[in-house]
Amino acid sequence: MEVPTELRISSPSEFEALLRILVALLYEGRLTQFGRPESLGQYLDIRQLPPGGPWPDIVEADFRDDRGREYHLFVDSFHGTGGDWRLTDVDRGS
Repeated sequence: MEVPTELRISSPSEFEALLRILVALLYEGRLTQFGRPESLGQYLDIRQLPPGGPWPDIVEADFRDDRGREYHLFVDSFHGTGGDWRLTDVDRGS
């Protein structure tokens, strides 16, 4: 299973599908989750989120794949405005 590079999350079902992929990749060791020192939010272990919800109002997390590329996840589940998953460290990718 490949790590997706960029995804727009427009619905709870799309977030649920991405969450299942991310959790699988974390358990496979293809992704690691990390906290950014400058982050004001509380660290949220994605593996602890129930796949079908309920989820926190805001889900925000950072990841690094097994090639050293970094990704950011942001989802506003309270307002239903969706979110995105994106590669943030394009200079490291090869």
